[in-house]
Amino acid sequence: MVEVFDTYTKKNKLYYTLQTVSILTIIFLVVAKIINLKLPLKFPPYLIALFGICLTLIVVNMILTGTNLIKMYVKDGEISMSTKSITFKSLTIPITDIKKIEINANDFRGARSSDGSGNQIKIYGCSNEIFQSRFVINSMTQRDNLRQILNKLNINGVKIVLDDISLKEG
Repeated sequence: MVEVFDTYTKKNKLYYTLQTVSILTIIFLVVAKIINLKLPLKFPPYLIALFGICLTLIVVNMILTGTNLIKMYVKDGEISMSTKSITFKSLTIPITDIKKIEINANDFRGARSSDGSGNQIKIYGCSNEIFQSRFVINSMTQRDNLRQILNKLNINGVKIVLDDISLKEG
């Protein structure tokens, strides 16, 4: 069994723009509630229009990240995992050369309106080299296959340190 995951080092500019607008709008709403402003009566029409645009962008942000119409990350490679080796940025590491794998793989595309990009992996080689990256899980099936691969690696003597994924089924 082989699974291939996209790797990335950064999110795209659209992601950061939408997140910033969303956070600033929410902060404005909280501050307005705390100081008990009567919205929108005290503001000139251009501020009301700006506020409406910001709220619309929050909805757009939720739709884009939830439906994955646009990738919110910039792909920079792939990581291929199997029970025999791991290929990371065109470097193939045999399982016998891996001392430990630390992995946080709780996010997959479609879960909680996610694009599946909230995962990280660190691979520790026997010669004290460390390979690390963020990666994308595209489906629940791909996550389950990753679980099976990690189970087999664990059985074969590779130490697996997990954050949010259980090696047991279910």
